[in-house]
Amino acid sequence: MRIALATVGILVALYTSSVRADDYRDATDAAYCIGVLQANIDIWKGWSPDVQSKIAATMRYAEQKKFRKEAFVEGAIKQAKLDGATASKMTSVGLADANLYVQSVRDCYHSDLAGEQRANCLKRTEPLHDRIENCEMRE
Repeated sequence: MRIALATVGILVALYTSSVRADDYRDATDAAYCIGVLQANIDIWKGWSPDVQSKIAATMRYAEQKKFRKEAFVEGAIKQAKLDGATASKMTSVGLADANLYVQSVRDCYHSDLAGEQRANCLKRTEPLHDRIENCEMRE
């Protein structure tokens, strides 16, 4: 009986710590995505008004998605699943990654590179693209 009770206790403790780790990862991922979304919004707002009018729905969707992620992160902070400093750092990293990605892609296209050189230049941006793309896949 004691062994069964101890086993159940251990399983509950393992499940609880696993859930906490998942909650922490979800919250940090959401904070990162807030930065990515903010970078996208900032870039789009810098475009001409006629282009902005064509992508207005996309901008609204990004703003709404950012708002939902902010609410999620704020909830995680209130529940002590994430601290504010970590959330802020992850948001800054997401913003920096998205801006670096955009600048790197621009450099590849606006330089005198052609063909295979341009392809190699763009290939170097893939790790950033993959991290940023994860934000698009998550809701």
